[in-house]
Amino acid sequence: MNSVLRSFSSNIFAPASLPRCLTNTPLRRMFSFSSLPRNNSGEFGTRIFFTHKFEDNSVLESRIDLSPPKTISVADLPPPIHPTSSPSKMLSESEKIEILQLRNQDPVHWTRNRLAKKFGCSPLYIGIIAKCPEWRIRQIQLENEQKWLRMGYKKRMIKINRIKRRFSW
Repeated sequence: MNSVLRSFSSNIFAPASLPRCLTNTPLRRMFSFSSLPRNNSGEFGTRIFFTHKFEDNSVLESRIDLSPPKTISVADLPPPIHPTSSPSKMLSESEKIEILQLRNQDPVHWTRNRLAKKFGCSPLYIGIIAKCPEWRIRQIQLENEQKWLRMGYKKRMIKINRIKRRFSW
């Protein structure tokens, strides 16, 4: 019984050492730095762009490039990642009044996204012009609470963890 415990414990606390390979050997670590000669480098390995020696033998070294920066044209740049957006449309007063009427008549159908698509502006702008009625906000909150109650334990935990991670950003 004792021999079994000793062999078991030796396996846990005394693992075999790693085999020698090129990454483990001291020679490999010694030559890990570049063997190329320094090119116009200062004491700290930074590049020196300009050196001037004064009459009293003091030396001024500039590590900042003093030449004028190269001008870059639009043709030299890579293509844009996101397409450029068109300028936003300015809504007239009559359109703003129509948005308010539609939003107040049927906020379930005329959501911010629908109104934004219809009038060619952003949903944020629609939210500024015509806020959602209080009764609709309460209705949406009740629907969300019903969804939450129908969720299982794991899904709730995942959502809670996601919210906590978002707060820690």
